[in-house]
Amino acid sequence: MKGNMKTKTNLVLLVAILFAACDSLAAHDGKRLDIVVINNQLYAQGYLSGTDPIDDGGGIVRPYLNVVHGHLSNVGSTIANSTLPGFDLDLDNAPQLLGHDLTLSLMGAGKWDEPPRQDGTGLAQDFGTPVLSDLSVGELLSISFRIESISTDNPGSITLGSDISEDLPDLDPTYEVNLQPDNVIYFLEWELSTSNPDILASETIYTIHSPPGVGPEERLHFQSLALERHFGIQAVPEPGSVCLIALAGASLLMVRRRS
Repeated sequence: MKGNMKTKTNLVLLVAILFAACDSLAAHDGKRLDIVVINNQLYAQGYLSGTDPIDDGGGIVRPYLNVVHGHLSNVGSTIANSTLPGFDLDLDNAPQLLGHDLTLSLMGAGKWDEPPRQDGTGLAQDFGTPVLSDLSVGELLSISFRIESISTDNPGSITLGSDISEDLPDLDPTYEVNLQPDNVIYFLEWELSTSNPDILASETIYTIHSPPGVGPEERLHFQSLALERHFGIQAVPEPGSVCLIALAGASLLMVRRRS
């Protein structure tokens, strides 16, 4: 486990507005990561997909980058799995990837075991600094995508796209835990990279895998949002894009007011 993610300096200058103003992909509903390029570096913007997504408390478009959480589902009596968080590539947000390959590499894993319980204040609760640890002996997270499989015991890379020629929605790995988690939040540490030599690989991207259950308390929902905020980073758009972002945001607001 790499430990706490360092925060990039300066503000997020309307990255969420830029993302919302672009045409949305026909991605599966749920918590997802849209792959974007900012300042010639790969990032992943967390968001909630769907026809009419309901804010889960973290924002339909997250106000930070490189992290989002999803919830596992128990399968049978021994394992849990999920296909969320998924990834999407909209070339409007990453035109530099056209004609290139895109790779997702597993760099590490960890967990937040027995986080503080909810006190009933919801989003207002301060859970403190998460106490993170490595996986215990016997804990295994496996990830498969198309014909490729990796795991926390056998890390490696999966190919999200080769010689990319179009948008790639629904890049959904299957995540599997070899037990049924209770009162523990797992996370995986990833790096996105491309064959385009002019684009830097991402800093650490986190997929958070929260337990199943009934209601936000069993599902550790608010603790998962706290872990998102702990890992999330901020990035500064290229100077030349600020005016375009502002215009896109204004156009989006006008459309919404007319509807």
